Amino acid sequence: MAYAKCYTVLTLLKKKGIKEIRRMETEEARRLLGQYPVNAKKYKQFDGLEGQQLIKANKKHKMPILSPESVKDYIQKCSSFFEWCGHIKEAAKGWPLSVTGSQQLKV
Repeated sequence: MAYAKCYTVLTLLKKKGIKEIRRMETEEARRLLGQYPVNAKKYKQFDGLEGQQLIKANKKHKMPILSPESVKDYIQKCSSFFEWCGHIKEAAKGWPLSVTGSQQLKV
């Protein structure tokens, strides 16, 4: 579930990875999520669309949008996941890319 929410935020911001997101863009993500249709993948009229395309299409179809509570949940899930990624990256500094044979990781 968290993966799907993070993917939605990335597509709304037109980013390929979390490294590309800057702090100021999080407010843009919050604004866009406030226009994002609920359960968008369940509606035929949204087939093949993602990110801002869904928001644009929903202006025509007028399906319900995410509640403020849901927007907050998206932001919290993404924030936690992105923070975790930062910790993993920091913890992995100096680790070999792969371990084979008798090599062992030293922490």
